[in-house]
Amino acid sequence: MQVSSSLRTGRSWPAILLLSIGFLGHVIAAYLNGGSAVAYLHHVVGFFGILVVTGVLIFGVARLFGSGRADITLLVVAIVQALMGALVVYLERGAV
Repeated sequence: MQVSSSLRTGRSWPAILLLSIGFLGHVIAAYLNGGSAVAYLHHVVGFFGILVVTGVLIFGVARLFGSGRADITLLVVAIVQALMGALVVYLERGAV
């Protein structure tokens, strides 16, 4: 299958790195929010909630236009997650 072969070739490591950065952004924001167990729970659940919502939307658009490039689609999801993680840290620091 083409989808699994494009993910196995090693071209998806930037996406995995960006997803990790996005997750780390949410964890740092939870720490800045007080570091309680509830703060960590809310930020981790928020990360996965954003991941599901944006993932479904981006994968749906990719299927609609028939790209067939799962690595590029995963990279777009990861970029959105990294940006959201950075935004959450920015907002938690009280910059706004």
